[in-house]
Amino acid sequence: MDKGRLSERDICTKCITPAILRAGWQQHEFREEVTLTDGRVMVRGTLAARVRDALAKGGPKRADYVLYVMGNIPIVVIEVKHAGFPLGHGMQQAHRDYSGFSGGVAVGIYSDRIEIWNSGHFPEGLKPGDLNKNHPSLPTNPDIAHVFYLRGLMERIGRGGQLIINACRDHGLPPPRWADRPTGVTLTIFGRRGRRAALWTANPRQQAMLLQISCGDLIRPGDYHQRFASEVSDRQARRDLSELEEAGLLVRIGRGAATVYQRTNRTWEDGKRT
Repeated sequence: MDKGRLSERDICTKCITPAILRAGWQQHEFREEVTLTDGRVMVRGTLAARVRDALAKGGPKRADYVLYVMGNIPIVVIEVKHAGFPLGHGMQQAHRDYSGFSGGVAVGIYSDRIEIWNSGHFPEGLKPGDLNKNHPSLPTNPDIAHVFYLRGLMERIGRGGQLIINACRDHGLPPPRWADRPTGVTLTIFGRRGRRAALWTANPRQQAMLLQISCGDLIRPGDYHQRFASEVSDRQARRDLSELEEAGLLVRIGRGAATVYQRTNRTWEDGKRT
């Protein structure tokens, strides 16, 4: 089926609704074509009128889908567009104007990755690299976060990033990537083809190591440098290992001087196919 030829309504019926149901949501837990806000009331002297055009500034905000928890708490807005439109097209029809940075979330689904963007930023002192280790939980709204935690709907102790990293590893996917930019934070979850797989272009040093270690074997950066990469700098040797980690062929354990890499169960042929 060529999705490029489907109308927006067809995409909802044939693609989005089945995907929501497959994800475990029940029919009573989501609604379609939901009007979330009425249009702004414009006052001119003694006259007043409400903006009715959804595409006009101050118009009513609508969503193609809204997902609810605990009966009536909306937590997800899904905006559906014809395949020919860019990701951000029509976002102003959702719960808020996502073109502004006062708040919002956008999810982009591509053939090789999923990008989840929100308009917030990492708490002060917390960096993307800190998510793969124990770190404090610093929610913006701690009271709301606590209610969701009690309901089992979110993590409260700063483990969400680690759970995402572990889930990607368990499914044989490359490590996820967080980017904190002035416009917001983006989480990218890569498919097997998403980040540079590297094996099919692996250099001779990397290939030599992969031929000599088996699934579950550990190797330290210093050992790799000495045994397989003595002709290059220590920095280049570490870059070799990072590329293999991105390809899903190694997983890094520990940090700093305690860093070791473990061989995953991905095969050389898997790397070539990606």
